[in-house]
Amino acid sequence: MTLMPKMGFRFDASANLGLGHLMRCSVLAQNLDGYEHSFWVREDPATKSLLAGRPAHYISPDLDIDEELAFLQREITTAGIDSMVVDFLRYPEGYIKRLKAMVPFLVSLHEYELDCPFSDMVVNYNSFKGFNSIRDSEDKCLGPSYVILREGVRGVNNHRPSSRVANILISMGGSDPNGVTFKAARALAGLRKNFRLIIHIGPAFKYGERLGELSMLPGAVIEDQVTELADLMVQADLAISAGGNTMYELCYLGVPSIIISQNAHQLEFAEGLAAVGAVRSIGLHSEITGDEIADAAEIMTGDFRLRRTFSERGREIIDGGGCERIVKKIMSRMDTVRHT
Repeated sequence: MTLMPKMGFRFDASANLGLGHLMRCSVLAQNLDGYEHSFWVREDPATKSLLAGRPAHYISPDLDIDEELAFLQREITTAGIDSMVVDFLRYPEGYIKRLKAMVPFLVSLHEYELDCPFSDMVVNYNSFKGFNSIRDSEDKCLGPSYVILREGVRGVNNHRPSSRVANILISMGGSDPNGVTFKAARALAGLRKNFRLIIHIGPAFKYGERLGELSMLPGAVIEDQVTELADLMVQADLAISAGGNTMYELCYLGVPSIIISQNAHQLEFAEGLAAVGAVRSIGLHSEITGDEIADAAEIMTGDFRLRRTFSERGREIIDGGGCERIVKKIMSRMDTVRHT
C-alpha cells in the first residue's frame, strides 16, 4: 500500500495577529487531495478553539526561535513530514533556511517578498503594482491571480450592485484587534440614512463585552454567530472592511467596498487595490476620523456608477482561481521532487 505524502503547515493566528494565516493555510490543506496534513501553531486560546478537531500541534509561546526550530525538527522527524508550508507576516532571520534543511520541499507564503532563495516555491498574492507584467514561473505564485479564498466564498458569485444602498456590511476581520468596528458603526449610524447596518463580529473578536453599544445603534443588526460570511457579503450593497483577506473576498463577490486598514501592511495592499480601481481605501484606522468614514460612505452611497465600477474591477482582478493554481503548482513540483 502506498502511503500518502505528509505535509506540515507552520503559521500563527491570534486575536492580535488576526486569522488570515490560519484561513489560507486551512484552505490550501483542504484542497491538497492525496496529502495528509498537520498544523503547527503557537499556542493561543482563540486558535485552539478554531482548530478543535483538526490535526493541530501547539508550540509554547515561551520558546525562542532556536528552541522552536529544535522542537519542529523533532516533530517533523517523528511525524514523517515530507514537505512544509510556512506562513508568517515577517520571518526571523535564517528561519526559512533552517526549516528547509528539515524537509525536501518547502513552500513559503509572503506579504512582502517576491523571492526566497531557500524556498522551493514562493507565494505572494499582494503584488498589485504592475501585476499584469509579472512573469509566471513554476516556482512562484505572485499577484492577485493567486489570491486564496475560502470555499464558502468561491461557491458564491452572483452578486450585482444595486442602484440603491439598502444594506451596509461592516466586517473588520476575524478579530478586529483595534476595535475599528465601533468607530465605523457610529460613523455610519450618524448619517441618519434609512439603511440596515449589518455588523459582522468575527470568531476571535476582542470586545464581546461591548456589543451592547452596537446593538443600540439605529438600523444595526449584530451577526456574531456566522457560519459563512459570504452569506452576509452578498446581502450588502456596500461594505466597510479591513485590508486583509476579507477585502479580496469582497472584490471577488463584486461588493463595492471602503477599506479601513488595521495596520501598515494592510494599508499597502489596500492602496494597491485602490490604485487599480477595485476599492476605496481611506487610510489607517488610527489616522482617520469618524467624519472621514461618514464622508466616504456618503459619496459611495450616492454614486451608483462608482459602486458599479468598483464591483466590476474587483471581479476582474480577483477571479477566485488562486487556490487551484497554487495547488496545481505544488503537486507538479512535488512530483518532480519525488522523482529526482
